[in-house]
Amino acid sequence: MAKRLMVLVGMLAVMLAAAVPAFAQQQGAVTATGVLGPPDTSGPDPEPTYPLTDEGTGTTYELTSGFVELEPYVGQRVAIEGVRIPGINPRALNVTEIQPVDGPPPGPAPGTSATFDFELTVKGEPQRARGSSESYPPRGAYPRRSRTPTATASSPAA
Repeated sequence: MAKRLMVLVGMLAVMLAAAVPAFAQQQGAVTATGVLGPPDTSGPDPEPTYPLTDEGTGTTYELTSGFVELEPYVGQRVAIEGVRIPGINPRALNVTEIQPVDGPPPGPAPGTSATFDFELTVKGEPQRARGSSESYPPRGAYPRRSRTPTATASSPAA
């Protein structure tokens, strides 16, 4: 009986030793670097979540924190460390550390170009062409400035 108990305890110890690293790897810290997005309060939880897309993997995480304040870092490039929140979205992280990262986020490679399309809307009347007999703005549209000299302060008499 004692031998069986020892064998059972030994097998349990081996199984536990094999399971601990796998569990630790699953629950280990996650690090990511990216620009912290504005808070999202549309979920059922009253605590906001902040999106962050990791520049290295392209994975977008939903960040919350009971350890650090995230709001001051919105719009900044940051490096975070956090742990997965069990039972929720696998990309939900509870941030344990946040640090601003120096420098701008990585942009397009040197030598690349971008094209922008835009529309310009101007309100008001078009200006008349030079040499036209009509003046713009029409005379009398604005009050004239007085061209009389203004009084100047004189130095006190001695």
